[in-house]
Amino acid sequence: MIQRTGASWNASSRYIVWSPGRANTTSTPSRCSCATASSPPVLPTPPRSRAPRPVRRHRGVGPCGRTLRPGPLDGARPALIHYQFVGRVASPKVTPLPRRTTGELVAEHVRTLIFRGDLRPGDRIPQAEIADDLGVSRLPVREAVIELARDGLVEMEPHSGAFVAPFDAEVIRQHFEIVGLVQGLAAETLVDRPDPAALARLHDLIARIDAATVAGDRTATHEFTMEFLRVLNLAGGSVRQRAVLRALARMLPTGFFAGVPGAAESERRGAHMILDAVESGSRTRARTACVEVQRMHAELLVDHLVATGVLTDAVV
Repeated sequence: MIQRTGASWNASSRYIVWSPGRANTTSTPSRCSCATASSPPVLPTPPRSRAPRPVRRHRGVGPCGRTLRPGPLDGARPALIHYQFVGRVASPKVTPLPRRTTGELVAEHVRTLIFRGDLRPGDRIPQAEIADDLGVSRLPVREAVIELARDGLVEMEPHSGAFVAPFDAEVIRQHFEIVGLVQGLAAETLVDRPDPAALARLHDLIARIDAATVAGDRTATHEFTMEFLRVLNLAGGSVRQRAVLRALARMLPTGFFAGVPGAAESERRGAHMILDAVESGSRTRARTACVEVQRMHAELLVDHLVATGVLTDAVV
């Protein structure tokens, strides 16, 4: 018999007996008031040569459920256990993981500092100050710096620290050019293999983009445009193409382009250009439209960064 605080394991009947306020005893409890004829049968006694199996939870806890205090097999939290039947196993409820880790959120914050002009090319990344400002430890800040170095926004120098990598207008133009080329592959595929459901969804998003732009809601226009491109990439792009686009999307802070003056109209116009090109049936036109739209966005962003002093005229 395995003794636990407030509970006992009966190897002959495989019951968990909760005995509050008194010493544990080995006993075979009678059927409780919640047991019915439809209750699942008790599993047969395991061979005596085997060690007793750990307590296992089941989903249907009746009125006779008891709280078993945590023991070496139960983890840190008390377990609600039906002591009449412990043979049925149910997967524990798992809390969904957050979509983004703390390190990713810190990296997003540092990207914003860079593109807002608070950190300039060549500036040291103040890791301790960032950790204090965000109320996190130094570990997620270091993870963020490593991620940004992998994305090319930060340079790591041994024994010196991390610094904002030099970037100019040409770097931004190249970034948007690559995005346009990858999206162009998806547009070509959608021309070759039209997807009626995807095309209907694209038309619906075009209407939403138009309405949001007319209403002056730049955030909604940007979100609908991102959804438009996501549908395009899902319908025509491959898994590898989508992985490349996800990696490229980490260069700019999330939603940063929505705050650029003129971005809403540029996104509205670009969505119309892409959909018209796809429905024209020309692979070349569809591919070219995606590249031209991204070039248009790149020039708009470069002008904004020059106007805010993030980029200087010398590097444009």
